Amino acid sequence: TNIVRHAPGAEVQIRLQSTPHLEITITDKGPGFDPQAPAAGLGLANIRTRLQALQGTVDLQTSSAGTTLTFRLLNPKA
Repeated sequence: TNIVRHAPGAEVQIRLQSTPHLEITITDKGPGFDPQAPAAGLGLANIRTRLQALQGTVDLQTSSAGTTLTFRLLNPKA
């Protein structure tokens, strides 16, 4: 939803990997944003809250060339 709302028409890649942890990487080729700017919505805050509840982490990389979010969760089968 955030990609459609904030980077319309951008190319999006989603990668799922299962290693000692579950890793989901979502990359868009949108305009990026300033992660230090005050947030108008709750999207990233909600993502972080949900991952904390699951004992996971999120890494955010953003620039004028696009944005990448990498989610890592413990793999219960590892």
